[in-house]
Amino acid sequence: MPDDKEIIRKLREHKNEMPPVRVINASDIGRYLKQTRKDIGLTQEELALISGVGLSFIHDLEHGKKTIQFDSLMKVVSRLDCKLEIGAKGGFNRD
Repeated sequence: MPDDKEIIRKLREHKNEMPPVRVINASDIGRYLKQTRKDIGLTQEELALISGVGLSFIHDLEHGKKTIQFDSLMKVVSRLDCKLEIGAKGGFNRD
């Protein structure tokens, strides 16, 4: 398994390679995180270990399971140095 310094180096390189994506459903999140994991050279088992979640959670997440636990999702997102943002569609209308 890559050590923390190697993971951090690869994450920094990766930030410049993948643009943000619009998330419409759970599959969108799963695809993005799976690609990030693969780009930095981690297996599902390694990501589960360093994120403090179970292997089955990583599998479910990457396959777009709709009923994943938000706190576990955020552990993975944080460990992969990603972020989730939320905003109004098309911005706010302030009349």
